[in-house]
Amino acid sequence: MQIKWSSDLFALLEVGFSYFPFTLSLEHANFSALLRIKMSPLVPIQPFIGAISVSFLRKPHVDFSFKVMGLDAMSVSIPGVLSVADNVIDKIKEAIQTTCVYPTFLVIPLSDAESIKNSELTRPPPKGILRFSIHEAKDLPRMDTNSVGARTSSGN
Repeated sequence: MQIKWSSDLFALLEVGFSYFPFTLSLEHANFSALLRIKMSPLVPIQPFIGAISVSFLRKPHVDFSFKVMGLDAMSVSIPGVLSVADNVIDKIKEAIQTTCVYPTFLVIPLSDAESIKNSELTRPPPKGILRFSIHEAKDLPRMDTNSVGARTSSGN
């Protein structure tokens, strides 16, 4: 299921001392992701579903405006280093990924059934392994690059 959320959010946080407040504000939050919802295991008592397991199939897209003392911190960057925006957004995505990006699920129990194993619902064991090997390919564009950006494969 594709979900998209946009908001005119305005959250203001003042930290510091009363004679010198340090203000942080978060504005205009956007979020989009591809969500997987799994309802299992089936149980013989109402609501007949033991838990709902939710995970994102890929890292979600997160975007927002972050200001420090009224200045847009998302546009601050140091040459040769990631911008503040990239660092903050990467940390948020990393937190989301460790919590609920497939194959890890966020589990919401609906039943008190003893047979529900929360650990197996959070990180289910694989059901099988798929292995394949490519024997030959023709007329493929060179898509690999090194750290400088030059193509590293031979050919056209």
